Amino acid sequence: MGGSGSVPNSRKKEMSLGGQNGGEDVDRISCLPDNILHHILSFLPTKYAVGSSVLSTKWKYLWTSVPKLELSDSLLYSTKIKSGDPMVKASFMNFVDRVLLLHEASSIHKFSLECAEAYDVTRFNAWISAVLKRNVQELILSVCMDPFVFPLCRFNCQSLTTLKIDVGSACFWTPTSMCFPKLKVLNLKDVIFCGDLSIQQAFFSFPVLEEFHAYSIEWEKFNTVNISAPTLKKLILDVFDDSYTVEDCEINIYTENLIYFELASQLAYWYNLHNLSSLVEARIGCKFGHNYHRISKFFGKICNVKVLHLSIHTITDFFELDTIGDYLPEFASLTDLRVFVDCDDYENNFDFGCLISILHKMPNINSFIFEAPVSCVLIEHGPTLEIVPQCVQSHLKSVELRFYTGSDLELCLVKFLLKNAMALEKITVMASWNLSRNPEMQVEVFKQLLRLPRGSACSVIDFC
Repeated sequence: MGGSGSVPNSRKKEMSLGGQNGGEDVDRISCLPDNILHHILSFLPTKYAVGSSVLSTKWKYLWTSVPKLELSDSLLYSTKIKSGDPMVKASFMNFVDRVLLLHEASSIHKFSLECAEAYDVTRFNAWISAVLKRNVQELILSVCMDPFVFPLCRFNCQSLTTLKIDVGSACFWTPTSMCFPKLKVLNLKDVIFCGDLSIQQAFFSFPVLEEFHAYSIEWEKFNTVNISAPTLKKLILDVFDDSYTVEDCEINIYTENLIYFELASQLAYWYNLHNLSSLVEARIGCKFGHNYHRISKFFGKICNVKVLHLSIHTITDFFELDTIGDYLPEFASLTDLRVFVDCDDYENNFDFGCLISILHKMPNINSFIFEAPVSCVLIEHGPTLEIVPQCVQSHLKSVELRFYTGSDLELCLVKFLLKNAMALEKITVMASWNLSRNPEMQVEVFKQLLRLPRGSACSVIDFC
């Protein structure tokens, strides 16, 4: 055999795209069954799936049976075409019209519409209505629209399992009662629910809902909203409602299987959660404003959690609540406390005395994580620090402090924990970005930490 490495004739035939057709290439992909081709096209945005119709006669209408439609106007714009061009917008609307007109699948598994530009409301309503009539299972809308009203009852689709809506300024006209029998995932953003002023009540039933995420939603002309979701496991409410601009409304949520709950709010709406016996973890980032009358009731509902994330601002409000003589519930089941900082709290000082005060209400904590720059800590409440919480003395085993800079105030915090945590096994101190870039300073900071007195002989300091 020569050095050129010749290929046997049988192998050449195997590699050739020719064959028995007089040298013509064989289109092996087109020979695949239609259901496989539909599956392949389903991974493409609809614009490109439709573009495959020019390949051959077989492909001309193949895309019309693909059960997934993903439409985005961002695919129309390039560096040469500016967004907002009326002709381009008209072209996109006509494209969506044609897609929905020609699409022949008996049902739509997923319909996604993403629009960075505002389009004609009438056309938008027609698109959504057409999709909902096609037994759509997953509906995702992320559009920028001029203010408009859309009947919420249109979404009362028996086949819908996932609904994600992000439509700025959209107002959904809400009937007195609605049921979503198969909905498992619900995400809402920038949505306003409007009701009948003469009724002011609404009832939503989600028999199989598992995840509900609401961001920046409002309830207009409602005084009571009842939500039944017996299978709900994860509930996230990032509403940051302003008590000076929104109407008072009681939101009753009945969910006996809830495991994780997250709330970012000013409690302008009264969130009344029922049947929380299964709740394990909660993350609370609240700024209560003048709604102190709701704080003790709200935290009384979640006081049996095992893992609790609290923002610095929430802890400060907690402390003020306790000092004004209101009732603060005891978190007897809590074992894991994590403190975090909101993006707008980074420049605000935090009094560590506030944290010590609420720790007296959390007697069984064994793990504490400070997920915030501890350089923001101030210790002004000296008398408060003299009374060591029970959890620190008897139960605290693990501590983690992040973004450590080595300041005197931070050192005081570590000293307090090392001295009084008799059951402490490990304290992890994670250096800030600036400190991590200074090896010599890191050595000095670590030496300072090692010289601190320890209440637990078996405690370990991990500096990284």
